This record gives sequence, structure tokens and C-alpha cells, in this order.
Amino acid sequence: MSVVDVGPRERRAAGPIQFDGLAGRLRALGDENRLRIFALLTRAEFCVCELEDALGLSQSLVSNHLRVLKRAGLVRARRDAVDARWIYYSLDGKAVESLRGSLLRLLDLSQLDQSLAHCGPERERRRR
Repeated sequence: MSVVDVGPRERRAAGPIQFDGLAGRLRALGDENRLRIFALLTRAEFCVCELEDALGLSQSLVSNHLRVLKRAGLVRARRDAVDARWIYYSLDGKAVESLRGSLLRLLDLSQLDQSLAHCGPERERRRR
């Protein structure tokens, strides 16, 4: 488990921030088209053809972006019960809530320690 907690200045009431999987999910969202797909999926479930139309992208490009989002665990796929050739995409609610929580903790400046760092010449004098 990857955690950041290197000393008292970094300790927060909510505890250390968990980074497991966060970088991969942020990388998956680091493309404008994937962000656009993600934004659409926050509103409803879509098939690839609907995403193509909404975004003006090719079927193969939309499918590739969906694959990246699925690998990151942000998107899930559901096959049509009648015609399995049709696949519908939606966000994985638990994964999105986990991402949201991690980002909120990461960006929370409410307990920012305003004291100055003690490095440079002063630190060198203390070491001697």
C-alpha cells in the first residue's frame, strides 16, 4: 500500500492519503477525449455509437478510450440481454467515489501548516 506520511508536518486529522491506484486512474483521465467520455458517463449509460455521435469520434477511437477507462477500473460494461453484440458503458460508482475521496483528501488545504521549512543554512548549522 502506497502512503504518504513522512512526519508531523504532514500528518492530518484524516490520516495519510492512500495513493494505491490513484496515479493510474488519473493517467486514464489525463486525455481530453477520455475526460469527455467520463463526463458523459456521469449523466447516463451509453453504447459506443451514442458516444461516437455525442463526441464526433470514430468507433475505434471511442472503443480504445473506453478500454483504457475500463482497465483503470472507472468504467464497466454490460452486454444487452437480448442481443449480446450491444455493449453499454457506465461508470463504476464505487471506483468513482474512491477517486473522489482520494482527490478531496489530496486537495484539502484546510489543515495546511503555514510554518516555514527549516532547511538551508540554518539546518546545516544544526547538523554540526
